Amino acid sequence: MDKKKIYGKWSITDEIVGYPLMLHAWLKGKKVSQLLEKRIEIAKNKADGIEINLSKVDEYRIEYEELDNFFAHYFRKIDSSKHKSFEEKIYYCLSQFKREANTLYSSSKLMILQGNFLNGAEKTLKLYYIIDRCNKEEKQLLDKSLKNNRESFEKIFSKSSYGSTFLNLLENSFLDENNQLIIEKGILSGYLNHLRNRKIIKDISDKEIRKQLETVGIIIPRSTYSNGKNQPLNPKDIEWLNEKFPI
Repeated sequence: MDKKKIYGKWSITDEIVGYPLMLHAWLKGKKVSQLLEKRIEIAKNKADGIEINLSKVDEYRIEYEELDNFFAHYFRKIDSSKHKSFEEKIYYCLSQFKREANTLYSSSKLMILQGNFLNGAEKTLKLYYIIDRCNKEEKQLLDKSLKNNRESFEKIFSKSSYGSTFLNLLENSFLDENNQLIIEKGILSGYLNHLRNRKIIKDISDKEIRKQLETVGIIIPRSTYSNGKNQPLNPKDIEWLNEKFPI
């Protein structure tokens, strides 16, 4: 991150004012980690107080990605990791703050960095919590749709016990955390065609399959479906499908 955006221009006046502020902070005994915990609580409360509007979720995500502050810079980097808990992500950002603070010998710059870090944490986490709520509500809507259409999916597997298995597969293997298809729609149609060839899907047309998928929001254009259906599957995909749907 551009340090000029954090600290601005140095002046002797700021330096003189900075020392008493630093001394006050030390005497008060509040560590940055404690101040950060308070800002996290404030951000959570502010986010909870906002009524979720799913039509604005993309705007929230854009605003989150465009945040330009010290905390956001590092939180966005670590937030992409699926192997870190929220607490570990916060600790990572705090460690980056401490590392930067240890390079400073200017009282004014240290106070500016601290203010930027704490204010940035509140702004960043407020949006983070809002987006997280949006994601959960979107997931709940999809889960409700999938649940309501379980019987429709089971129709795809006529006279078969695999209807529920396919529905669970769709929920757990084909959708990401934002309820978007992880695989290309053409590949999904290739999977379905492979299952048809193995007689797991019986007595149902391609048109009916697409219609049933549309009931849960997965729209596959006819041309895309046909192209994917005719494309040979990767041997690893075939092995994976055969494992999921053994004869």
